Amino acid sequence: MKRKRKSDEQIAFAQRRAENGTLVDEIRRKLGLSEATFYGLKSTERPRSALAT
Repeated sequence: MKRKRKSDEQIAFAQRRAENGTLVDEIRRKLGLSEATFYGLKSTERPRSALAT
């Protein structure tokens, strides 16, 4: 079975929300991510175009 992937826009959205003080659990529930996945995405670099939006 193929894994689901989150788009760069969804990841950038999650990172912006976390920086603005939204609870991590709330962000994870909204995007359907595990805690480990969320923190793994948080540590990776994203393309500038996705972060600028």
